[in-house]
Amino acid sequence: MTYLSDLWAVLRGDGIALDEAEAAALGGPAGDTISLWCAMEARHGRFLARLACLGLWLVQFRHCRDQLAGVPMQPSNYIRALVLLVLFAPVVGVVWCGRRAARIAF
Repeated sequence: MTYLSDLWAVLRGDGIALDEAEAAALGGPAGDTISLWCAMEARHGRFLARLACLGLWLVQFRHCRDQLAGVPMQPSNYIRALVLLVLFAPVVGVVWCGRRAARIAF
């Protein structure tokens, strides 16, 4: 393997791990990505999940639906997804802290 293919494998694996960690911090089941979790919740009519799926169209057209169907992402979409995950991390941190504070208070 070349350096670039090794680097790509690490970035892809770390991106998926970050996605799963952020989904768990938001209250999703362990091992699910944000898009898969939102797609499952949107099928049950959850408004915020539907809104998140619309936002994930920035990554890939109909990304949530494709995740449910098991359609793999294009390599260029991984870069967009990783950038959005990094930009979204502070929001996840605030939500996680709020959930912890609410759990401790009650």
